[in-house]
Amino acid sequence: MIYGITGPAGAGKDTAGAYICKVTGATHISFAAPLKAALAAMGFPEPSNRDDKEVQIPNFPFSWRRLAQTLGTEWRNMVDPDLWLKLAMSRATWSGDCVFTDVRFDAEATAIRERGGKIIHIQGRKVGLNGLESHASEQGILMLDTDFFVDNSGTLEQLHSQLESIIHV
Repeated sequence: MIYGITGPAGAGKDTAGAYICKVTGATHISFAAPLKAALAAMGFPEPSNRDDKEVQIPNFPFSWRRLAQTLGTEWRNMVDPDLWLKLAMSRATWSGDCVFTDVRFDAEATAIRERGGKIIHIQGRKVGLNGLESHASEQGILMLDTDFFVDNSGTLEQLHSQLESIIHV
């Protein structure tokens, strides 16, 4: 099974994905892994603290998130609109369970659905992105009738319970 998790920044996508991996033995795959590796190679490693992603980088007029967003979309669109999708699909081992915790665009969700996967829309606490919430990567994807919805505004146990019901469908 392939699981794709989508939702706004801070909604709990990584937490949900880690739980699905633990329960099913699935492999975590990220559309953004090559992007994050490229930023790290340029001297901009991903901050370990979520809040630090929104802070302006010393000596530069942008935050880590802004840098990641523009590399992830504007630059990608100049090169190949499906760049991250193609890279992720080439890394995925479709012989076993996979979890994508960063489904941000309809083309990514479509690729997962076409392979029989499940798309999980997750909502949680609101995170301030200092004006970056209008970026295309934060607009969400179209929810289809076959998709699942998880409300992550409660306890961790409640999140796990909702995920269990999806895993066993």
